[in-house]
Amino acid sequence: MYLKSPAHKAYKGSVSILCSNGRLQLRFTYGGKRHYLSTGYPDTSQHRKLAEIKAKEIEKDILYERFDPNNLDKYKPQSALSTITPVTPINQFSPRHASNASPLCPSRL
Repeated sequence: MYLKSPAHKAYKGSVSILCSNGRLQLRFTYGGKRHYLSTGYPDTSQHRKLAEIKAKEIEKDILYERFDPNNLDKYKPQSALSTITPVTPINQFSPRHASNASPLCPSRL
């Protein structure tokens, strides 16, 4: 399951764990297309175990025909799915708050 350079063809529905630039990736073929899923994890024994769990989950979903190649969020680490909270622009504050705001220091622009 761990590959640096593939020496043989993987069986249908299998997920391989690769190390690319020091990070772990999952590689598999589904519907005639090759998919790469970056875990974002560095290549350590602890992170390889996490990658194995994700690989087995993908294999299971392919086997039971629950795999959706258009939605891979389920298999990505939560840190990769985090979103940025929008910030309210200053011009949307009430006039009372805007008049109390101190101007930006020109040297910091």
